[in-house]
Formats: sequence, C-alpha cells, structure tokens
Amino acid sequence: PYGGYPAPSGGGQAVWSADAGLAVVSLGTIDLWHRVDANWARTTLANALPYAYERALVNDPISERLLMVTTEGSPTLEVQSVVAGAWASLPSVGAPTARHGYAVAFDAARGKLVLTGGEPVAFGEAPGPETWTYDGATWSPITPAVAPPPRTDAALAYDPIHQRVVMFGGQHSTVDDLIYYGDTWTFDGATWTEVAVDVHPPNRSRAMLAFDPTRGTMVLLGGNALADAWEFDGTAWRFLAAVPTAASYGSLAYDVPRSELLWLQDSGGARLWLASDGVDEACGSGRDLDGDDLIDCADPDCWTACTPTCSPVMAAAGACDRDDPDAPRCGDGACAPYEVPTCAVDCGAPPTVCGDGTCDATEAAASCPGDCP
Repeated sequence: PYGGYPAPSGGGQAVWSADAGLAVVSLGTIDLWHRVDANWARTTLANALPYAYERALVNDPISERLLMVTTEGSPTLEVQSVVAGAWASLPSVGAPTARHGYAVAFDAARGKLVLTGGEPVAFGEAPGPETWTYDGATWSPITPAVAPPPRTDAALAYDPIHQRVVMFGGQHSTVDDLIYYGDTWTFDGATWTEVAVDVHPPNRSRAMLAFDPTRGTMVLLGGNALADAWEFDGTAWRFLAAVPTAASYGSLAYDVPRSELLWLQDSGGARLWLASDGVDEACGSGRDLDGDDLIDCADPDCWTACTPTCSPVMAAAGACDRDDPDAPRCGDGACAPYEVPTCAVDCGAPPTVCGDGTCDATEAAASCPGDCP
C-alpha cells in the first residue's frame, strides 16, 4: 500500500496526463490530489461539487484537461472539468439520460469521449442508446449494426497502439438472473467488433482496465472480488499475476515517470497500491545504472522523463513520434509536475528521496542502505 494519501470517500478515481502528472480525485468530497515526488499534494479548488450518484473520470490529452461525467440528480448526464481553479460544467447538448453503471474512456485518435452501457436511474425508464460520444460540447448517439449486449459496470480504456477503445466484461440484470460477461470488444469510433480469443479472464464486472505504455498492453485487474491481473495485446489475453487482495470497484492508472501502475482500491477500505515495471536507470542524473552505455534521453529506458507521451513500444508500433518537437519532453524549458523527480534541466535538482538510487549528502548507510551501501 502507498501512504501519504487520505482515504477517498465513495469511488475515488486516478488518471495520468502529460501536463498534470498523476491526479487522483476523491469523489466523495471532490478533492483533487496530485502525486509529487514521494508525496501527495492537494489542489485547492474554489468550489466543491454537490453529491453525485455516480462519477467517472478521464483525461482529455487533446484539450489537456480532466473530464468528469456525473449523475447529479438531473435528468441527464453532466460533464465537469477544472476551469480557472474551479469545477465548472461544460456544454452537454443532447446529453444521455441519467444512468448508473456506465463506462467511459477518451478516444485520443478521434478526440472524443466514449460512453457505453449503464442503466437508467429512474425505475422503469427505457435505456438510451448503448454507445455515445462527446466532443467537448455535444453528445452523439452511436447505433452501429453490431454492438455488445446491454450491460453495466464494464471495464473500458483506450489502446493508443491499436487506436481502439477496449471493453471487457460487465453484467446484465434480468428478471430471473444476473449475467456476468467475459467477452472482449473494441470500438473504432463508429463500429464495435468482438475479439475472438481462446483464453480470457474469468467473467466479471467492476474490473479496472488501463494501458501500460512500457509493456504496450492493456492491463485488467480485479472485479467481482477477484484477486488477479491479466494483460491484452490487442489479440490475446495472458494471465499476469495474483494481486495482494481481492478487488472490486476502484481505479487503475499508469504513473509514467515512475513506471508504475497505481491501483486505487475502493472496496474493503480505500488504499493505494503500486506495481513497478522495474526500469533500472537514473534518468536526468548523467549516470548509466544499467550498463548499456546510454544516459538520460539517449537511453530508451528514460522515455518516461524524456518523451512521456510516447514509449519505445508505442513508437515502434507507429502510434506516436518520439522526435515530435511539439510533444512535452524533458529539456523543453517547462517544468511539468510529472518531471519533478526526473528532469533537473527543467525543474532543478529533485528533492532527496531514499530509494532513488542516489546516495545524497543527507543520506547514510544507516538511514538509507538501498542508496548508500
């Protein structure tokens, strides 16, 4: 578990963005927190949002903002973002009816938020179209010839390598039964396609799904109080590992500069867990820890600091350009929050942290044996 962060109240969610770094919203109180080096810092906003029956948070990398889709007692869904230091409602022309159990992801290739699934909040009200897109002002229903069966609580995330939104699982209630799904679908902005796989995670709902740019795969965790992790490469699923505790609800995000998946557990007590991909390099220090004769941005291992929106795996797949001069990067003269621990040229020397591989002047073998053997 990762400390230093107050327990969220009711469905905390985590996202990562190149401009803001790793952000966590505690949805019960609508607190906004950012991970800064080894600590968490609260972002004080000018207002607080009222209680909402349900909220879902995504990052919009095109407009460089957080988007939060909410059900706040109104007859339709609403969209909020942080504008000038305060939560503000965005235009929502043609918004879907209020619902719960919906799933959202941001389709960066098409610049639109995608919403699918969910059941009406109002009892007896017919559900709206299964899939919607939102362009920052207007909602549009999508009615393809083929679509997934109706469901709630599916796992949904964007795959930048294949430029598709990926959906797994979910559940559907009938008069006589509760059906759990174990199917995999992709959405290209207009059409849903079911992916035929030989092996897949056990059927479940309320799982967490996120793209891991170091591995180049989608990672699925938990759901239905299961304690497992799987990865999907666009065509096949593979079991990864057991996880420390059973998981339902919560959120999963990849903290790029630290090469860590962050799991915000929101069942059985809110906690944060981290899983490292094990990149062994001291980026921004001028030192070569892994012995490949490459340092700093010349070392592909340092993509998290140097080209945070474009990993080597993504570049090799043609999903992005590591030489794009307009992409945020270490050395561009702007210190983004995600650069604090890794980019001294933009942000100055990082604070002393035990465990960063450097024996600083304030550290000793007794206080930090990992850095000072």
